[in-house]
Amino acid sequence: MQVSIDISLGVCFSFPMLYKKIVEKAKSGDFGGRIKEFLNTFPEGKIDAETALYLCQGCGNMEVLPELSMYLPKGEAPKRFPFKGESYVTHRDLERDYALFEVYPHKCSNVREFIP
Repeated sequence: MQVSIDISLGVCFSFPMLYKKIVEKAKSGDFGGRIKEFLNTFPEGKIDAETALYLCQGCGNMEVLPELSMYLPKGEAPKRFPFKGESYVTHRDLERDYALFEVYPHKCSNVREFIP
């Protein structure tokens, strides 16, 4: 049985700062080599820093994690940043202006299995 619910895990006005922290962690390899390689290879690339609730099918563990899928601009990268000095994209920006490059594979912190 699959259950679907719609909840908000956002951080509102602090999202630009959260996005910056997540990108810094990704560039330093905290989320693995693949996402680090993506950001180094494609400087115009963006990652989805929106948080999502993940449920491990193996053990039932629930975790709130950044989504982290990788995106490339569909054309010229848009310049829509309402907070001066901050460069970030929301999930809506990604859906509208970017093409999915690769889905980030999350692993459960308990059993280390991939979470679909």
